[in-house]
Amino acid sequence: MKSKSFFLRALSCVVLLTMTSVTALAQTEKPKANTDSKSLQQATTQEDDDDKLDESFRKFGNAAGAAYQCTPEAEREKLVADVMQAYSRIGRLFGTDRAFYFAVHFGTSSQGSFDKAKCPELLKKLRESVLIRRSGTQ
Repeated sequence: MKSKSFFLRALSCVVLLTMTSVTALAQTEKPKANTDSKSLQQATTQEDDDDKLDESFRKFGNAAGAAYQCTPEAEREKLVADVMQAYSRIGRLFGTDRAFYFAVHFGTSSQGSFDKAKCPELLKKLRESVLIRRSGTQ
């Protein structure tokens, strides 16, 4: 029970900090778009790549949340620390929007239903993730 309370408080802090950052970013003025066809094509390609990256963080959050359900109660605190480390790395490397997508999908999937037969595969992939792996371990 203590672990779940810690997890919920930590996740609430993460979401609150992310929402504050997102609000601040939304208030900044965006530059005017260039309308020539080459720039438009590059912008479209960039948006497609950005959408793919956003979706990958959503899927990673879903996998981490499902892995949380697969983890025994005694080991969940370590998993939450690893997830918070991944959140920090995502925020530093890819920005707070993507960290927010990860956090929201983690929180949703940690409470949702899924096929428990996938637990070993999910836990293995999570441990192998560059965003989770601790320095000095492999």
